[in-house]
Formats: sequence, C-alpha cells, structure tokens
Amino acid sequence: MFQKRVGGSVSFYETWNNYRDGFGDLNSSFWLGNEKLHVISAQRDHQLRIDIWFNNTNDDSAYLHYNLFRVSSEATQYEITLGSYTGSF
Repeated sequence: MFQKRVGGSVSFYETWNNYRDGFGDLNSSFWLGNEKLHVISAQRDHQLRIDIWFNNTNDDSAYLHYNLFRVSSEATQYEITLGSYTGSF
C-alpha cells in the first residue's frame, strides 16, 4: 500500500519535495513517496490494484486492477506507466 487516505487528518495539498519523499502517518493517512515507488517498481514488474470505498449508505466499493505498474525517476517527473486493466469501473 502506498497511499491511504481516511478522513481529513492529513492534508494531501503538499509540496513536490513532500510527494517525492513521502508524508503522513503510516498508521492512518499517508503517501509513501514517489522516489520509493520508483525504486520499488524499477526492480521488477508490478501490478496495481486500486480499491475505493464510497462513503454512502450502501457501503459501495469499486476496484481497478492494472497488469503493469511502473513509476519512472524524478528526471522524468515520476511518470507512471500502466498496463491494461480490469475492474468494476
């Protein structure tokens, strides 16, 4: 998990450096950091699953699953490469 956002306890209106390095509290809401994502995803192929829970009376949820996920370096502004996807969207 590289992002978790619950409630409004952590602001996600952050600087480039904070998004590069990561911020927040790993026990609640956080962004792991673009540089960490780059290092992890450069080591081998990874997949990405995004789960979303809607705050409504039905407790609805949805997901996306990408068969490839890669984050480039800061030199290319952490460009994201995604493969094909399946999901409930």
